[in-house]
Amino acid sequence: MARIRLLNIKIGIKGLQLAWPTFFGAIISLIVVVILFYLAVGRFFSIDTEVVEATIDRHAYTFANVLLSSDSLVYNDGNTLLRGKLDKSKLDLIQTNSKQLFSKIGYPASTTEVTVVDLESNNKWSFGGDGPQSSAPVDPLKETYQVTFPVVIRYPNDDVHAATFTLKLTENLLK
Repeated sequence: MARIRLLNIKIGIKGLQLAWPTFFGAIISLIVVVILFYLAVGRFFSIDTEVVEATIDRHAYTFANVLLSSDSLVYNDGNTLLRGKLDKSKLDLIQTNSKQLFSKIGYPASTTEVTVVDLESNNKWSFGGDGPQSSAPVDPLKETYQVTFPVVIRYPNDDVHAATFTLKLTENLLK
């Protein structure tokens, strides 16, 4: 008879004993969700900021590469434009009248300053100009980025000197 009585006893966990682990599990899960949401939102805004900065960097590199391949600056051997080999006579001409170059190419709502320095003779050429006006409204905030490339300068007597080509691009942010 004692044996039958043991079979009739129900073995189980009371409701209060099950509530505490469930409560702490829910709190920990909520904390994990809040932390993941905060990290996701923080990551999103960080990417947005980096994209704006990278746009100006890309514009400066692209514009410098366009100028280093431009017929207005580089030496032409008769058949080929030699990229990165600047012609001294063209540099002298551009320094006196840079509007002809920057009226053709440039980024909207931007200002460009170019400096070429001959490392052997310390000759220096500086010129620049404004890009075309933008039809979109511009923000008063400005971003500036500067890139420098090694180049050579060909003088009329066939001398070639090492030089640096520095482009400083300042853009108004478009709204």
